[in-house]
Amino acid sequence: MTPDRIERVALVACALVLALLLAIRMDAPWTYIHDDNGAWTQAVAGAHLDAGLARTRGQDFYLRRADGGLTPYLHHPPLYPLVMAAAYSITGERGPLATRAIPAAFHLIGFLGFVLLARALFPESHGRRVIGAALYAVVPMSAFFGKLAFNEPLGLALCVWALLFTVRDRARPSAASRIVACSLWASAIATSWTSTCLLAAFAGLAVFEGRGPARARAHSRAQALALSGTALLAPALVVLHLLWAGHWQRPPIMDAGAHWGGAAVQTGEFLRGLGVAFDFHRIYFANVPFAFYLGWLGLRISRIVRGQALSESDRVLLAGSIGAGVWALVFLRQVAIHAYGQFWFLPFEALAAADAAVSAWHSLAARPRLRQVAAVLLVAGTLASAAYTLHYRYSRPHGFAIRNAQRMAEEYVTGR
Repeated sequence: MTPDRIERVALVACALVLALLLAIRMDAPWTYIHDDNGAWTQAVAGAHLDAGLARTRGQDFYLRRADGGLTPYLHHPPLYPLVMAAAYSITGERGPLATRAIPAAFHLIGFLGFVLLARALFPESHGRRVIGAALYAVVPMSAFFGKLAFNEPLGLALCVWALLFTVRDRARPSAASRIVACSLWASAIATSWTSTCLLAAFAGLAVFEGRGPARARAHSRAQALALSGTALLAPALVVLHLLWAGHWQRPPIMDAGAHWGGAAVQTGEFLRGLGVAFDFHRIYFANVPFAFYLGWLGLRISRIVRGQALSESDRVLLAGSIGAGVWALVFLRQVAIHAYGQFWFLPFEALAAADAAVSAWHSLAARPRLRQVAAVLLVAGTLASAAYTLHYRYSRPHGFAIRNAQRMAEEYVTGR
């Protein structure tokens, strides 16, 4: 077979592996870590259907069982629960299977966008594209949290597709690509606040590239303006919608933001949280890819310090890593409790680790036996780490998640 055909077969295999891993225990009751988000999804999405959009105003409210009144949640952008409400209405199902299957479907759509993004960033490297897709499929951050009934799978899928059109606009300036990219970025921000950090990072990259004479091109300035405008306007509209939906009262997100972001200015808690978040990251990114990612970051930082130019793929992956990293550091208290808070690193880390792995393979060309043995051991280590983490998560019911899901089901309408 030709290399192109081998790659296509490998990518289809990666997609099937990801789909099979996402299908594990998809219809289980709310049992596993962070599964209480599923009960939350049932409650706030169901409220749109049971209480009506006229009452919820398209935002997150709980419908109380006791008196039929609404209790405001108002922490997040509104799009994910609205999508789930539409899915519930179309399918007539609101149970755990439907509530997990919809995010999983969006995660698979995001995987397709990732494959296209990898082709755009590494057009000449079959190895980087296939390894990146394989990592995207098997690391527990994707294989376990890819069906998380929360904002992340939909939000990241939109970000990946937005980034794809942003990269295309960078390579071949086009008003159409820019409009599509900004529309997708705005939709991502309407799904999750974290998307704003990612967009801000790429807006910052475009601004930086348009400063010097060598890069002061009209299309760089146009992209910088479009991305910056979207990064400012989209979250502002979401905040206005939150205020309007809450009848212009102080929204709960104000207290939540202060609570979750508080660790960023408390040194002791920050350091403890950083250690926990580091452990979460290495575990859910299967240890070996995480080590390659750290090596990749170290080399790129070294190049910047030495004044060496970065490739287009380096710039994009580094900007995405910075965006995800800023969010993780500012809201470290949240990330140190909710392991899925680092979900946003997934496309950047998978491709960066793949880039590092292929570079390491080429660097050992003079020692073929060594690199073959090393490759086998590293692949085995990745698969063993991923398998262990998935087994651990699925074999240990999470007490808090079970209790919280039960509490929400008792207090609020979570299904019909």
